Amino acid sequence: MKSGATESSFYYLSQHYTFPKNVDVQRTTHEIVKSNKKYKIIWAHDNCDQMGHKDLPQHVDKIDGIVCVSNWEREQFIKYNRSPAEKLHVIPNGVHEMFLPSGKPKSKTCIFFSAPHKGVASLVPIWKEVIKYHPDAKLKVFSSMSLYGDIQPGEGDNETITGPNGLEPSPFIPVYKELKELPGVEYSPCIDREELLPHIQDAAFYIHPNVWEETFCVSLAEAMSCGCFPITTDMGALPETSNEMGKYIPMSGKNTPRGWIPDETFHKNFAEEVIRALHFFDAARDEYNQASQNISSFAIGKYCWKRIAKLWESYINTIVHTNKKLYQIFGLNKSS
Repeated sequence: MKSGATESSFYYLSQHYTFPKNVDVQRTTHEIVKSNKKYKIIWAHDNCDQMGHKDLPQHVDKIDGIVCVSNWEREQFIKYNRSPAEKLHVIPNGVHEMFLPSGKPKSKTCIFFSAPHKGVASLVPIWKEVIKYHPDAKLKVFSSMSLYGDIQPGEGDNETITGPNGLEPSPFIPVYKELKELPGVEYSPCIDREELLPHIQDAAFYIHPNVWEETFCVSLAEAMSCGCFPITTDMGALPETSNEMGKYIPMSGKNTPRGWIPDETFHKNFAEEVIRALHFFDAARDEYNQASQNISSFAIGKYCWKRIAKLWESYINTIVHTNKKLYQIFGLNKSS
């Protein structure tokens, strides 16, 4: 199983909690409206402007609840989808219990492990600047479209995506090739979490020049659980997910339906923040170690699936109990 992908959340939650038989929980409006179960809940990992939620306003009266993975996402649903606030509830995503510090000293390494369309291209100009000041630093990149499952015939230099004319070469192939040619960079397509874990535990910094407004960011929570200090953008729920225990660079450039196209100012500011962080790592290792420990303790406590399962159980009980009481008061008999 790959790290970072929210698709695994249903599986992880099921290890600690099973939804009642009369409750259906789905990721999108499109899926949940087809359900014939008594209680219908959307687990909204995707933002309100994504395809799976664009028809939510016309179906919201058929839905008992919408669980968002951050307060930021909840506010987006209220503002842009005009979703009733009383139907929106926040339960964060979680991190598998294997994501822990190794107990060994961190190396002077930055790591990126996310989907390529979420900022991998920006790593090229950023690292070109960073390596001028820290030629002994490493950047490990684990990124390919296979993060979302084994659906690609190839990955890395052979990666393909589905385009208007069928399968076509991935636009990120030139980025992968350029990264491989940069000093200190180790590039790999996405690998299973068991293989990835020691690389995260070894890295001092999680760098993520994200061009999307994340609703949560599982890879960020995984990295923090392993003690990585995060350096990312200030968009979406990233500051909330990390409890602002990191550095956040304002995005600048051109905003498009496919995410931001960062400009030179953003790349320069991001690189400068990474350079400062590596300076700090070299000059104040004890202070860095304490910050790393604090970050890990926060993430492990906040994003434990056992804890999150209890939040889900409490929420489902509230939904069922409240709706049952309303049905009794108004003489309704909602079928199973």
